[in-house]
Amino acid sequence: MSKVKVEGKGVKTFEVELKDVLLADREEIMNKIYDPEIKKDFSFHLFVLKKGTEYTDEEINKFSDPQIYAIVNKIIDVMSKKK
Repeated sequence: MSKVKVEGKGVKTFEVELKDVLLADREEIMNKIYDPEIKKDFSFHLFVLKKGTEYTDEEINKFSDPQIYAIVNKIIDVMSKKK
């Protein structure tokens, strides 16, 4: 788990805790990102958020939609920069 700062359009900077994504989860997320037949709708963003954090549905529901999109962008960014 690691705390990261999240920024986004129309969103004040805030911190979230990301879990260390396992390779299987990373594979599943990245396959969905690059699959042109999968809609990148709200359900897709919730899927990524749940895979990349340990937040409960109740905790996630407290975030605004722009915050959710910003968190998902951060999860993808952090996954892509793994060394």
